Amino acid sequence: MSLLKRNAKQSSSAKAYSNAKPDTRRTSITAIDDSDVSFEKLAYGQLASTRLPDRQRHDKPASISNRYQQLLSLPAYYWVLIAQLFVILPHAAYLPLWLIGFAIITIIAQLPSIKAKFKPTRLKRLYQVMQMLGFLLGLAGLSLTYGAAFGLDMGVGFLVLCLVSKLWELYKRRDAYVVLNLSLFVIAGLFLLDQGLVTTLQAVAATIIVLLAFITLNDDSNTSGDGRMRTLGVLGVSALPLLVVLFLFFPRLPPLWSVQLSSSQATTGVSDSMSPGDIASLSQSTELAFRVEFAQARPAQSELYWRGLVFSDFDGVTWRPNRRVQQQWQPGRQPPNWLARSLATATTKTEPKSYEITLEPTQQQWLFGLDY
Repeated sequence: MSLLKRNAKQSSSAKAYSNAKPDTRRTSITAIDDSDVSFEKLAYGQLASTRLPDRQRHDKPASISNRYQQLLSLPAYYWVLIAQLFVILPHAAYLPLWLIGFAIITIIAQLPSIKAKFKPTRLKRLYQVMQMLGFLLGLAGLSLTYGAAFGLDMGVGFLVLCLVSKLWELYKRRDAYVVLNLSLFVIAGLFLLDQGLVTTLQAVAATIIVLLAFITLNDDSNTSGDGRMRTLGVLGVSALPLLVVLFLFFPRLPPLWSVQLSSSQATTGVSDSMSPGDIASLSQSTELAFRVEFAQARPAQSELYWRGLVFSDFDGVTWRPNRRVQQQWQPGRQPPNWLARSLATATTKTEPKSYEITLEPTQQQWLFGLDY
C-alpha cells in the first residue's frame, strides 16, 4: 500500500509539473514579445501594434498621467514619425501646399499598419519607386513654383523635399539617425523665412521632439519610457553653458556664398533690386513693412509719401540703382555737395517733422523717409 501511495504521489506531482510547464513557457514568450519591439520590425510592418507594459493595463479609463506615460513609452520608430510632423508642419505658412501635402502622405505611408499590407521585398521596391518619382516630381514642382531663380524659399523647399524623400527608405536605425539630423537643418531653415515669436516657439517645440526622438532611439529597450524626459532635461541644462560660450565668443564668419532674399524683399519692398514679379507680389501683400511714431500730430494722408531707393538702371529683367551716381553720406562727416544742393532746392516746410521708424527685418542698411 505504501508503495502504491508513493507511486500515486509521484504521478500526481509529475502531472502538476507537466501542467505548470506550459504556463511558465507561455509567460516567458509573452515577456519576450513585450520587450522585443525593435525598430526594424516596425519599419517593415512586421509589428504593427505594440503592447503596453503590465502596469499600464487596467480596465479604468486612463488618466492624463497614464496617457503621458503611454506616449513616452512609444517605440522609437513612432517618435521619429511624430518628430517629422513637428518639423515639417511649421513650413506650411511659407512653402507650397503641394509639398506639405506630399510630406503628410509620406509620413502616413510609413505607419507600420500601412507597411504590414505588403511583403518586405515588395515593400522596398514599391517605396523605392515612390521615392524616386516623388523626388523628381518635387524638383519639377519647385522649378515651376519659384522659376529659375534659386532663392531662400526654393532652398528651404528643396531641403524639405530631401527630408521627405529620405523617409521613403526608413528601414534601419542608421536611416533614422540621418532623418533626425536632417530634421535639425530643416528646423534651422525655418528662421531663414521668418524670425517671429510664433516661429521661434514652433522651432523650439520641434527641436525638443527631435531630441526626444534621439533619446528614444538609443533607449528603445525601455518599454516603460521611464527617465526619457529626465535625460532630455539633464542634457539640455548641461548644454546651456556651452550655448552661452559659443554665442558670446564664437566668431561670426561671413557666408561662403549669398542667396537672394526673395521672401522678405517681395513682402516689405526694401531691396536693392526690383523685378516685375516682385512688384506684383508687393502690391498684393498685406504684411507689415515698418511702423512710424510721430513726435507731433500725424500729418495728413496726402503728405505720407515715403521715399526709398531710386532704381534707374534696367537690364531687361531687374531694376537697380545706378552705381555710378549713387552716393552715400553718414552723419558726422562733412555733407557732400549733392546733399547741399538738394537741401537748397527743397521746398521749405512750415515746420520740421520728428518721427521714429521701426523697420521689420530686411537685412538692408537703409530706411524709408518722408518726402522733403
